[in-house]
Amino acid sequence: MKRTILFILTALFLTPQVFAISDLQLGARPQAMGGAYTALSNDANSTYWNPSGLAKADHGEIQFMHWMFSDVEQVMVDYLSLAYPLTKGALGFAWVRKGATLEEGVNNTETSMSENDIYLSYGMGLAECFSFGLSLKRSTINAQIGDGSGFGFDMGVLYQPFKDHNFTLAATGKNLVADMKDEMIRPYYTFGTAYVVGFSENMHELTFAADITTKEDINKTEGMSIKYAAGMEYAFNYTDYSFALRGGMNSNAVSMGLGFGFKFIDFNYAIVLLNEDTIGDSHKFGIVWKFGEKK
Repeated sequence: MKRTILFILTALFLTPQVFAISDLQLGARPQAMGGAYTALSNDANSTYWNPSGLAKADHGEIQFMHWMFSDVEQVMVDYLSLAYPLTKGALGFAWVRKGATLEEGVNNTETSMSENDIYLSYGMGLAECFSFGLSLKRSTINAQIGDGSGFGFDMGVLYQPFKDHNFTLAATGKNLVADMKDEMIRPYYTFGTAYVVGFSENMHELTFAADITTKEDINKTEGMSIKYAAGMEYAFNYTDYSFALRGGMNSNAVSMGLGFGFKFIDFNYAIVLLNEDTIGDSHKFGIVWKFGEKK
């Protein structure tokens, strides 16, 4: 167990860019769909996944997610995000806190580390079928082995070529011009697509989504490597409530989950089954509060 915790501490804090690219998929709904969310972004998750999706938000939204690891109680991840529509476009904000503690030695000496990421985003529609968004993010690391901080930019685009907007193409570039404690962090790029089938007067929807992410020199792999993600969702949307079943997979894990909605509040859950026996299965719990309408 101690080796496992040390592995996670190293992944979380000594090489934060590796953890962010490989494992950190925020939001219970996106995770339940395997992390295929680049083209589906139209809510508070857009700040992290694709800031251009903020332009599609038709109401305000505050979201909170807590990530629990089955085998490692000493590691925690919390995620708070906001989408706030304006007359033109929408603002987004997100705060991600990753923390870990380790007790070792005869005296059970406790070592703790934490990383905080702050995102500030804006997305706007440049045309009815095309939107663009930017995120500015700042990361800080606090640890007994040393502290650090840095800035970075994310950029995203979203394109819906058909009038019914059921088919979406999207792309993001993350960690653009980013550095952490005077160390340049390599950018990575994701290309996504999504298709929504509506029936029974759109009260029922079947959604398919897929992402491909390109990375360079990650996890000691020289050259360009590729990750994939795919997911689907079946949703029942009624006047006062909604229900959704979700499932997906990616290069590292299989996931599934569900969601319940009651007027202005949603509850989401996702379970992640990792392909490799490192940190075991994990659970993500999310709550969403919706308010107002687009101005």
